[in-house]
Amino acid sequence: MTLRHLRIFVTVVENDNNLTKSAKALYTSQPAVSLAIHEMEEYYGVRLFDRLGRRLYLTEAGRQCLVYARRILSLSDDCDESMKSWNSAGVIRVGASSTIGAYLMPAIAAAFHDRRPQTRLFVKTAVSRELEKNLLVNDLDLALVEIPVHESVLRADIFMKDTLAVIAPQQYTAAEHGEASLSERGKKGGDISSMSLEELVRHPFLLREKGSGTRKIFDDALANQGYTVDPVWECGNTETILQAVAQGAGFSVVPRIAAEASLSQGKVICVDVPELELTQNFYIVRHRDKILSPGMEDFIETVKAGFGQDDLTGTG
Repeated sequence: MTLRHLRIFVTVVENDNNLTKSAKALYTSQPAVSLAIHEMEEYYGVRLFDRLGRRLYLTEAGRQCLVYARRILSLSDDCDESMKSWNSAGVIRVGASSTIGAYLMPAIAAAFHDRRPQTRLFVKTAVSRELEKNLLVNDLDLALVEIPVHESVLRADIFMKDTLAVIAPQQYTAAEHGEASLSERGKKGGDISSMSLEELVRHPFLLREKGSGTRKIFDDALANQGYTVDPVWECGNTETILQAVAQGAGFSVVPRIAAEASLSQGKVICVDVPELELTQNFYIVRHRDKILSPGMEDFIETVKAGFGQDDLTGTG
């Protein structure tokens, strides 16, 4: 069994089990792809695909083989990259969820450049689940995300704790409920207005898209109390949400680090909802089989140093 066999097998799975599409992706012929799969099945003595009509369906043995094949190919790619760049500084590929990318990554990148100027840092910003997938197929070396990982082959370590803030427009008034403006109510108790969860969910909400860490934490916290919210606006950009809330479009839930500037400038106010527990951990994630280069180790140390962590607390 060779790396070529495993690469063909993985390519077939990633192309919807379609031999023709896989052959095009591999710049080879369909018979060559079929032969490689047949040789693998002969070698292992199991069926990797069920052949029903003109379609292939991955078997349970095939799914298990896929886990190992991806791991082996990932290690092989790591070896190639490490050996070929042994005498050069190399590149570290880091993923960052939207919030971390916008509010933490610029400072982290600057600190890392000061620490290791010869190493180039490539940063990809996306939702946490997409970054997980990138780590699984070795498209990224490390990722900074806002939710716990879902795959057992990934290791997640907490590097920072934050809270989510429920925010509202400074002059918001929900006349249909006969409520005073939150800004007036806020004067009674300082900058933070208090509101029950039952009252909160009656307001229009602007929320991050499903798949983001912020949205998951808020949805889960509501579900734990028996509530749901149907947002009037879903948006993948936290800054856009902050501006829309400031203009009176509705309430939202955003990471505290993202809301600080708007809160201090009086554009929005923070709403205290005693029933809601909205704590948030930020994680640095990598594949368990990933062999860390000196540059990757330096990046992890930079993140730890930037947030005052002597140790990253393992959670995966």
